[in-house]
This record gives sequence, C-alpha cells and structure tokens, in this order.
Amino acid sequence: MCFTGLNGAGKTNILDAIYTLCITKSYFSSSDLQNIQHDFDFFRLQAKVNLENEKVDVTCKQPQFGKKEFLFNNTIYEKTSEHIGKMPVVMITPYDVELINDGGEVRRKFFDNIISQTDHEYLNKLMQYNKLILQRNSLLKQFAKEGKRNLILLQTYDEQLIALAPYIFEKRKKSLPELIKWCAENYAQLSDGKEKIAIDYESDLLKFDFATLLKQTLEKDLITQRTNAGIQKDDWSFLMNGNAIKKFGSQGQQKSFILSLKLAQWKYIQQALQKNPFLLIDDFFDRLDESRALALMQLLPNDAQIFISDTDRNRLEKLLRFAQKEFEIIGIENGKIIQTQAV
Repeated sequence: MCFTGLNGAGKTNILDAIYTLCITKSYFSSSDLQNIQHDFDFFRLQAKVNLENEKVDVTCKQPQFGKKEFLFNNTIYEKTSEHIGKMPVVMITPYDVELINDGGEVRRKFFDNIISQTDHEYLNKLMQYNKLILQRNSLLKQFAKEGKRNLILLQTYDEQLIALAPYIFEKRKKSLPELIKWCAENYAQLSDGKEKIAIDYESDLLKFDFATLLKQTLEKDLITQRTNAGIQKDDWSFLMNGNAIKKFGSQGQQKSFILSLKLAQWKYIQQALQKNPFLLIDDFFDRLDESRALALMQLLPNDAQIFISDTDRNRLEKLLRFAQKEFEIIGIENGKIIQTQAV
C-alpha cells in the first residue's frame, strides 16, 4: 500500500502509527506524550491487522497523565515489552543515515531492535542491564557528592551486570555474520558490485571478561562518575573497501548501504521468526537517483506487507510498473484520504 501527498499531508504519521502498533513506541518521538495533539489529553491508535492469515485487533492508548495501555485482541499486556516480536517491523526513512554519521548509541539501538524482535530473553536481559547501569552510575555520583564510597554496594551491582552481559554480547556477536551476508548481497545489487562492504563489531568483551574490565576501570569510574566499560559501550563500524563509509562513502553509497542494511534487517527477522515483518518506507525515493530507486523496488520482498509514502505520485507509479509490483495508491491531504487507485 502506498500513500502520496505533499510534505506535511500526514503520510509519515500513518507509517509511524503502524510502527507504534508493531513495536509499542514511535519511530520518531522519544516520548509518547509528544504524539498527543495540542488541546487533547490522550491519543489512541487502533487497527485490525492481517497477521499470518489471522485477523487481530491491536490498540495503543496513551493518556496525558497516566500509564500507556497496549491491547492485543482486547487483552491488556502487563508489560508492553511482551508485544515485541508479535508484529515484527522494519522502518526505512531518510533519517536512517544517522546510523552512519551519529555516535554508537544510534547503532546500538538499531542492532538491539533487530535482536529484541526475535529473542525475548535478549530483550529482558537488555532492559535489566540498562536499568542497572543507570543505578550504578547514580551510585557513583552519590559517592562523589557525599565524599564516601560503599564499594560493597557497588559490587552487588557489578555482580548483576556480570551475570547479564555475556548473553547480550554473544547474541550481538552471533547475529552479525548473517546480517553482513544479506547486507552485502543487497548492496551488490544496488551498486552493481562495484564496492565491497563489511561491518565490524567492537566490544570491550572481545578482549577481556567483564569482571576483569570492571576491576580495571574502577578508579576511572569513581573519578568520572559513570561506568566506563561494558556492552553499553559497544559499537559497529561500517566499512566500504576496508575504509569507513562515514569518511569515504559518497551520499549515494551511504544511502545504498543503509537500504542494504535495512533490508538485511528484514531478512534476519523473517528467518528468525519464520514470519514476514511489515516493511515501512517513508519518503526515501526523494533522496535516491532513479537507478537506485529502481534497484530498491526490485529488492523489495514479494511476500511482505509493504507500506510506502512518497511525495511524487507519478514517480511512484513509474517505479511500481517497472518492478511489476501491485499496490494500492492512496492520496493523502491534511491527514485525510482523498482518493485511492490500484496500480
């Protein structure tokens, strides 16, 4: 299904609503409260979804003051994280170039999203780990503020972190070969095989066990008032012909890499869960030359539920016909449907 309309017409809101119903939170907003319209005291999203040949009802309710409720077939989750993986999803937007240009936190979030949708144990351990890191950092700040140290209490946090970290580390490491394989295959089709791409995983735990690392960095932690070693520092390097894409890749090469990586994400989740994730593509064709746009259309999985937004209806129709894809095109204006057409 495709949505066309001018910038600001509401196309992205539709895709983000779908993403929210899949992953329990917005792709773009860090806070659910930011999605509540002015002069309203809540937002509500509701959809009837065709999920693996089964019709299901999904609802998200967020009041201005109060806890978010997430319902699946009218049953409220005790924890919204229980929904992750039931409706797997991949989103592609022009902002995804941040994966290349921004810091490690953006890349950790991306790879954690992939694995969390396929492994609930990973998701639960990751949430516990991140919570403990915040508590440990708070304790380090308390030491500095009060001028005294309770290293026995600090050790209790360390023991819990040490128990959680290996599983997260191993899952991140083991997920990479398949992702690299599919990313490289996609990139070869987008670039006619002109460049060779790679992804390197960088982690403190590749060199030392976590207990040793925490001992080595203890004095630094106490001085800086934060935890300086651990999987919360992990990062991934994106390489083209052995060089950093961030420094040596052109805009076109960076866009091709991001598309390749995102479609590899779709393939990884699909293989792990044995069900097809939703694929959302938001206004990406504006940033692509025609050859890459055509190559992208040919790479789209035939068995996925795909939702595309674009400002240029004529361009979109041309791409769909070239790729021999059957889609319904819906015109959007001021957040409302104005016309539909099958292509």
